[in-house]
Amino acid sequence: MLTSLGIVLGVAILFGVLSTNASVSKGLDDSIRRFTDRVDVVLRPVGAFDAVLPIAAVDSTRRLPGVEEVSPSLYLGASTPDPEKTDEPAYLAVIGVDPAAWMPMFDNEIKAGRMFTSGAGEVIVGPQVARRLKLSVGGRIHLTTPRGNEEFTVTGFVGAREAARAGGELVVFTSIDTARAVSGKGAVFTGASVVLAEGTDIGTWLDAHEGALGPGVQLERSGTGDDGFRPFLATVQASLTFIAAIALFVGAFLIYLTLSMAVIERTRMYGALRALGATRRQVRRVVVSEALVLGAVSTVLGLVLGTAIAWALLQVVTGLLEIDRDVPLAISPGAVMIAVVAGILVTLVSSLVPARRAARLSPVVAMKGDHAADARLGRAWIVGAVALPVGMALGFGGRSIGALALGTFVILLGAVLLVPTILRPLARGLGGITRRATPGVGAVAVMHLVKERSRSAYTLALVMVVLAMVFSIGAGNVAMGRSLDTFADRQFGADLSVGSANSFSPALEKAVLDDTPAVVESTALRFGQTVMQEPSPADERQVNLLILDPASYFEVLSFVWADGDDSSARKALTANGAVLLPEGLARSLDRRVGDRVTIRTAKGPRPFRVAGLYSGFGGQQGVVVGLTDGRELFNAGPPNLLALDLVAGADVEAVKRDVERRAGALDKVFVETAAEGKAEAQAQLNGFFRVFYAILFVAAVIGMLGLTNTLAMSVLQRYREIGVLRAIGTQRRQIRGMVTVEAVTLVLVALALSLPVGSLLSLIFVNTSARVLGFSVDYVYPWVWVPIVAVLGVVIAALAAIGPARRAARLQVVTALAFE
Repeated sequence: MLTSLGIVLGVAILFGVLSTNASVSKGLDDSIRRFTDRVDVVLRPVGAFDAVLPIAAVDSTRRLPGVEEVSPSLYLGASTPDPEKTDEPAYLAVIGVDPAAWMPMFDNEIKAGRMFTSGAGEVIVGPQVARRLKLSVGGRIHLTTPRGNEEFTVTGFVGAREAARAGGELVVFTSIDTARAVSGKGAVFTGASVVLAEGTDIGTWLDAHEGALGPGVQLERSGTGDDGFRPFLATVQASLTFIAAIALFVGAFLIYLTLSMAVIERTRMYGALRALGATRRQVRRVVVSEALVLGAVSTVLGLVLGTAIAWALLQVVTGLLEIDRDVPLAISPGAVMIAVVAGILVTLVSSLVPARRAARLSPVVAMKGDHAADARLGRAWIVGAVALPVGMALGFGGRSIGALALGTFVILLGAVLLVPTILRPLARGLGGITRRATPGVGAVAVMHLVKERSRSAYTLALVMVVLAMVFSIGAGNVAMGRSLDTFADRQFGADLSVGSANSFSPALEKAVLDDTPAVVESTALRFGQTVMQEPSPADERQVNLLILDPASYFEVLSFVWADGDDSSARKALTANGAVLLPEGLARSLDRRVGDRVTIRTAKGPRPFRVAGLYSGFGGQQGVVVGLTDGRELFNAGPPNLLALDLVAGADVEAVKRDVERRAGALDKVFVETAAEGKAEAQAQLNGFFRVFYAILFVAAVIGMLGLTNTLAMSVLQRYREIGVLRAIGTQRRQIRGMVTVEAVTLVLVALALSLPVGSLLSLIFVNTSARVLGFSVDYVYPWVWVPIVAVLGVVIAALAAIGPARRAARLQVVTALAFE
């Protein structure tokens, strides 16, 4: 039962993670598909987010060969009171569209009500937005737009294919004329969706019309807007799968231990079979068949439990990734197949050694019933000694999560195989402490542990693997948390950050800066996207863009430099023609400080000199240019964010409320203190690690089951010994203490081994994660996790010992002495 439960948990957590990964990927794809639908190509301006397209560019697109349909749009930001968070506004995208072109292109239809009237203050919404904002047909929605506070009438609900954005952005649709009126941008568009003639090769078409609309207009394949998010998502998914596989790895050893003990327990039966003429092959098949039945039944139960785990994980992961919470659970045939194959294959492989051992039993020796586990040291330690350096080479030299996973598995396997060689000295040393808890019989427990070192070694290896993984993941959490703090202090460490759903108008900028006497330094930031044509024009990649004013930026903020400093960066960005690159992007392009990169600008591709490399986290990474280049080459307009430093001793919260009050009369701004920004970033990071810990908790339960199983078998095999101890006057509490001493000694040895193994794995984890995610992380030894891991080990030992200790203490003397 314990072994079956271990397999169930291992399969369940692997299936749950695989199903969660498939659901998130499918949800993201569906969201993009709803937004792109039949769209082949997207037309957008190069550079800042508030850049616009002239009408002529859209007209020229309609005349290009192979173009069948064009649907222009005008995007602007807005905000409205959020019914779910009464103290915070909800931020929306208001998209102006031409219904005649937009409706058929996206296969939309009005489900209730009617279409908006062009030029009127009317909008239509999708079902998700209607639910979130509690809207009904004919109802009113109040939006804060660039023109001020506006009231719109909801005239209809658009169907499920509402072109909802990935990332959970709320979208409402209105006419282009209405959007132009409230945005104040005039007769322009911010983008257009293009459908090509059937059979047209999109890549060939894009190559043929590159630059046809002018240097400031960008043509790109539809659905590439999340290309920067997908590598991060893939890394998170691979990490979850890897840690789930660790749980199954621990389960494999549980199966191996159980079957090994079953072979010892049934030596007489196997001897009788052999004496009656059964071949070695038939005996092997008996053991393997039992394992397969156990594995098959447990795998089916694991799939059922895994479905529930997948649903719970999906809620957590979609919240952490800030994507659509309504993503349905996708049970893919691939996930089912992998879980089934993994569960049965792990069971089968784990049964091979016990089956071979059973087949090799001598019928005469076996029928005597006195066969015991071989306590001699085998040659497996040689494989372990080779596996450790191989695993280290794979781990430290790898550049992917796959290399990290492979290196970790090889290191863990090597450590497990080396355990029997070092068990005796460690058990004797630590047993000198633990046996004092139960004088007399405590020494018996330690002696038995040392004698049965093969079974004991692999049992404590289960616990060692779990504790080592917990320690290494904890170390990664500590290291990344401190690096994130440093990053937040440097790049987003202004006393206050003030943003808006739209760019800052002069009046809004004045209300924040000039009318706030506590502000001593400020800098304005602008954001956008561009295309890096590296390593060649054919290898384009879309990248985020940060436009800063070097004269003020380095007075308020800075970067975590991988190669560079504030002074040289300020000078280079002021002189123009220079960029700062994220460390990960530079590494992927094989670029260093002083090298040149080619970036598409509003005036065509331009070479820029790399003036510095910085480290960042996730979506905060992008190509950095100076304000002059931003205005001349990337259509930079008003600021998107203001970073403020206040006078020493200022009440930050009071200033925040003052800014919100005064600026709120013009636009709904969001104001965040440095402490709030850091806490939010840390909460998201810790959220991911909590998912990792939850999966490792399942591995810890499996390890505890293995320890319980071993102790139970130990009690079963020592019935006579326990009967003798009880006959000579040993009390029940002493018997309980003896079993507990054995469990605690095992866990202490596992703890002693897990710390060096966990330290090694943590170094690899931090090194590889930083390389994969593209930022520098300084390793910090996680002293805080040493007592946490120790307490976890004690808890595992205590829980595992409860059942076997009670069973041993309740044995009747006569029954125990008569046990066969």
